[in-house]
Amino acid sequence: MGKNQKEVVAVLPGVTREILASGKNIMVAKFSFAKGAEVPVHSHPHEQCSYIREGSFTYTLNGQNSDVQANDCMLVPPGTPHGAIAKEEGIIIDVFSPPREDFLATTSHEE
Repeated sequence: MGKNQKEVVAVLPGVTREILASGKNIMVAKFSFAKGAEVPVHSHPHEQCSYIREGSFTYTLNGQNSDVQANDCMLVPPGTPHGAIAKEEGIIIDVFSPPREDFLATTSHEE
């Protein structure tokens, strides 16, 4: 059975992360956003699937902006620049493969 971590960690102003489940090959994380909160454009070597559970966002993927809302889903290939700005309070569920070891190592603090 995979490791479950339920600690809520503040990662950016107005953004928290909670690891819902993490195994050998996959991780599921919940990101909660206050209205106007932003995850700046970044990239990482992990494949990522983002599911908008609540709210609406401007999602940037490889230089292209899209307005997304609840029940939309985006696939982020490894190494692809991406980010999000919350147009209203919301939740994004992200699935990463392989798991984000940097998330597992993070303790509660503002990054």
